[in-house]
Amino acid sequence: MKNLPRPVAAFTLATLYVLFGTLICGVAFAGSGHKKAEVAKGEKIYTVEGEVQKPKRTGGPVPEYPEAAKEERIEGTVVTRLLIEKDGSVSDAQVVRSLGEAFDDLAVEAVRQWSFEPATLDGEAVRVHYNITINYRLDGDADDV
Repeated sequence: MKNLPRPVAAFTLATLYVLFGTLICGVAFAGSGHKKAEVAKGEKIYTVEGEVQKPKRTGGPVPEYPEAAKEERIEGTVVTRLLIEKDGSVSDAQVVRSLGEAFDDLAVEAVRQWSFEPATLDGEAVRVHYNITINYRLDGDADDV
């Protein structure tokens, strides 16, 4: 860009930054798992919207409160993204909003053991991604919303 006039060089450099930024953002978004429905095990994975009825929790442990966090009086929220199967079991759990490793690990450990009445579409059980919010409060351990 040495031989280009200053305005052209600046425009070209700015264009390259925009293109590179778009490429990086596009790759990050494409790899982040934000899809309406995925094909896995030969079946779609739905999100709870429209005609898809949300799953209902039927059992499982309450997430434990980290002892060190109790002593330090730390409260907050962990949001997990579950993959709930057609039989109501949880086959995957990921943290989408973190409160720190100790909280996150205990939240994921608990929700992986949860069971649900499965999500349904037109009366049929379907696989679904479903977000669960775990609120850690000192006045009552942890609860899910």
